[in-house]
Amino acid sequence: MTQSVLEGKAKRLESFVRKKLIEPHGLVLSFVDSKTEKPFCAEEFGLGVDRMRHPPALGNENFGSYFAYENCGMCTGAWLAAQVLKYQVTQDEEVLQTARAAFVAIRELYQRSQSLAAGFFSKFHNGRLSTESSTDQCLYAAWGIDQFGALATKEERGQIAQMIEGIAKFWMDRDYKHPYRDRDFEWPWPANRFPPFLWLAWRHTKRQKYYDEFERLTALQAVRDIPPFFSTTISRWRGSGAQGHWPFKLEQAAQGQLSLAPLLLYDAPHRSVWLSQLKELILSCLPDLGEDCLGRGEFTYDEEAGTAREVETPYHSGGMPNPVWEAKGFVSAARSGNSPTMFARALLAADPLFPELGWKKVAGRILEKLDMGQMLYKIDPKGHLPENQKWLERCLSGDAVVNWLWSYWLAKAQDQTPKPTDDRTPHAKTPHRP
Repeated sequence: MTQSVLEGKAKRLESFVRKKLIEPHGLVLSFVDSKTEKPFCAEEFGLGVDRMRHPPALGNENFGSYFAYENCGMCTGAWLAAQVLKYQVTQDEEVLQTARAAFVAIRELYQRSQSLAAGFFSKFHNGRLSTESSTDQCLYAAWGIDQFGALATKEERGQIAQMIEGIAKFWMDRDYKHPYRDRDFEWPWPANRFPPFLWLAWRHTKRQKYYDEFERLTALQAVRDIPPFFSTTISRWRGSGAQGHWPFKLEQAAQGQLSLAPLLLYDAPHRSVWLSQLKELILSCLPDLGEDCLGRGEFTYDEEAGTAREVETPYHSGGMPNPVWEAKGFVSAARSGNSPTMFARALLAADPLFPELGWKKVAGRILEKLDMGQMLYKIDPKGHLPENQKWLERCLSGDAVVNWLWSYWLAKAQDQTPKPTDDRTPHAKTPHRP
């Protein structure tokens, strides 16, 4: 695919974000109906439809907005990061205005969230704060505003430092636990998602407690290890030879752990630990990326019975024993277009660290292959999806669209950046603070 074709695709996708995904508060929606290009309506879903663990506290009438806004903090952070890179490449003042609008949306959501708890970053639902939060929402938003700091005013830089420290402190004070969706207990989030928060908090505040906590977490085995379901492939079907994977392998890695890749470019301590984990994780996930560049790691299908199987995962996402999690809402078809563009972004960020592995070429192939027709939460050509989940084939992923743009502009920015003398250990320059 020529550069002009990729450029045309970038313009189309950006136009779609501006016209269809940016909602009145300036946030970027995470899912819309691919047929209507609008959020799903509640009346489309009867009682038998799988609502993907929709929190009962929100009420059934809010289901459409719940799913549309599920990852809006994450999507807006990715959109902001993409616009910062685009401005770096183009120096277009209109791009800077777009980036600032995304920053303002994140800032206002954070400020509103403080009514619930200091440092809290709420999952937002169509003008309505919720008591939900998640590490991927916080991580992408924090990374986006950190990157915007290179373009920010002095006042905005102070706000960025306050928000990043607030988010890091919120999780640190709670021992990295917080209820999730309809669970009524303190959900233990995976420890290896938090070093980026702590390192960013230290960079912005120079407060020793964040550096010390970064060091403490890094020493934990739970941080150093790849969670078992990221690297374990199972085969349980009698005589069929069919392979199944623990759910969320590529999905969770792209959203969470692979976000460590940009951290390395800030030359954080314990570089060898993060390099080792990053390499193992990417190599583990690559087999789940099909020739069509769609994800293949989120399903278990019994070929003998001709049915999808509900899988019980024995681990939390941090590798801890998990007696309660059942992946009933996530038994999927063989393909998904939700996360491969996130994976492309991670591949591009990691490529300078491992240039001999050719990950930039893999990322380029993802950008070439995927367009909005493939950026769907589930793609089910063989009819494996249970009837009550068929609607997932209509979910156009805002995550996929904005991460395609983030990846595209990251590649363009890398092409403009002189290669370091030592390709193994590149040192990204700390963003200039005007």
